[in-house]
Amino acid sequence: ITVQPGEKVTFYVRNDGSGDHEFESDEAAIEEVVIPKGRLRKVTWTAPKSGDYPIYCDITGHRQAGMELTVRVQPAQ
Repeated sequence: ITVQPGEKVTFYVRNDGSGDHEFESDEAAIEEVVIPKGRLRKVTWTAPKSGDYPIYCDITGHRQAGMELTVRVQPAQ
């Protein structure tokens, strides 16, 4: 995912798993959002300065299992 600095982005995060998950990023200033099993959460975020920002599930072992994505923030080319 690539967005521009200052761009407002809305994530729709669905948890189809059997337990809770989280959506957060200390680096990108996204506060922890808990997504209970079977639920959907809407997270709106304004992209900060240029850089690569991880967003992840911070429940023990989940990030290490691959529950992470990187958002690239860069000016339009």
